[in-house]
Amino acid sequence: SLNNRSDLSSLFKNEKSFNLPIQKKPTPGQRYETQFSNLEKLEAQYAELSANFKPNSETLSDLKYKIDNLKSQL
Repeated sequence: SLNNRSDLSSLFKNEKSFNLPIQKKPTPGQRYETQFSNLEKLEAQYAELSANFKPNSETLSDLKYKIDNLKSQL
């Protein structure tokens, strides 16, 4: 138990005693990690499906639209 101000003061000076996680500032690239991940998935899916579908198929056209849209956002 803390009985006086000096005990309380010494407790707050020792930040390690709280075992709080250190919050790091995000790097500029982390802001777009989700979009880049989605783009990679869509491009992989496009590459995989392009072996089975014609280039002008609706499926590939939709994927291409999504890929282009994500690229323009990034």
